[in-house]
Amino acid sequence: MNVVCNVLDNFLFLGSAESLKKRNVLMEKSISLVINATVDVPHATVDSSQLQEVEFLRIPVTDKPDSLLSSHFDTVSDKIEEARLSGKNVLVHCRAGISRSSTLVLAYLMKHKEMTLLDAYRHVKSRRPFAQPKPNFWQQLMDFEKELFGKNSVTMEKFTRELTWEFLKKHSEAQTV
Repeated sequence: MNVVCNVLDNFLFLGSAESLKKRNVLMEKSISLVINATVDVPHATVDSSQLQEVEFLRIPVTDKPDSLLSSHFDTVSDKIEEARLSGKNVLVHCRAGISRSSTLVLAYLMKHKEMTLLDAYRHVKSRRPFAQPKPNFWQQLMDFEKELFGKNSVTMEKFTRELTWEFLKKHSEAQTV
């Protein structure tokens, strides 16, 4: 899970905190903005000479059921879009690169690429198969989608069914091996 995935147009990348430990990952991807969706993970553990041109933005949110990430959707989405318009590359990460960071990327895709939540989710899953917002973040994304488009493309029931299906499929494949 420490792979940095190209989510969009070789400018928006999604990863884990572990991916920052890889030497030169920021330079290889020409990352100019790192959005760190954790409370406690250090911004980077690479040589400080690589960090001169890198801006770091911390979104201090935990991965708990009562965490409110939606209060950051507009700020983060606009910051990512500002970077894109300036020709800068962006890495969004949380501890594992599964829930918080993918939630922020989904919010960006809805707001600035005008994707429905369902389309954005399918797109991100095609690039990072283990990306999976937790149910509380999913609900916040659904509320954001309704605010942006006046309707929802998904429901919590559909989200829960899909999670169950993925879980069952994954475990049945593991048992047949």
